[in-house]
Amino acid sequence: MRKKIKKGVIFLFLLVVGALGYQFYKAFQKKEIQSEKIVNLPELSLYDAKGNLITEKDIDNGKWTVFVFFNSECHFCQEEAQQLNSVKGLIKEINFLWVSSEDLKAISDFQEQYQLTDSPNITFLQDADASLTNRCHITATPQFLVYNPEGKLIKNHKGAWRIDNLLKNIDNEFKVP
Repeated sequence: MRKKIKKGVIFLFLLVVGALGYQFYKAFQKKEIQSEKIVNLPELSLYDAKGNLITEKDIDNGKWTVFVFFNSECHFCQEEAQQLNSVKGLIKEINFLWVSSEDLKAISDFQEQYQLTDSPNITFLQDADASLTNRCHITATPQFLVYNPEGKLIKNHKGAWRIDNLLKNIDNEFKVP
C-alpha cells in the first residue's frame, strides 16, 4: 500500500514539474516570437498629437530611429523630454517617435510643455489600443527601441536612459569597446 502511495506521489510530482516546464517553454517561445517581430522597424498606423495618421512610410528612412514609449506622468519620461529639448537642434539625423496610449490631449500637452512641437524629427504618437505597445512587448515606462539607419533593432532599453548617453551610444554606433 505504501509503495502505491509513494509511486502516486512521485508520479504527481513529475506531472506537475512537467506541466510547469511546458508552461515555461511556451512563455519563452512567445517571448522569442515577439522579439522577432521587432527585429526590423515595425509597421505602425498611429495618430500624431495633431490627429494625423502616421505610418512607417512617414518615417524618414536612412536615419537612426528611436521609439520612446512613455507616459506623461512618468517622472523619468519628463526628465528625458526636458533633456531632449535641450539638444533638439543637434539631433537632426535621428527620428524620435514618442509613443503613448494616453489620449491625444495629454500627449499634445506633454509635447507643448517640453517645447518639442517645432522639431520635424520629433513626433509624438498615440497608440490608443496599445497595438504597437503589445507587438513590441513593451513592459516598462519609459522603454526605448533604437533602430539603425537600415531599420534593424540595435537596442531595447527598459527604464530611464539619459538622452546624452543614448546619443553617445548612437554616435559610437553601439560598438562595444
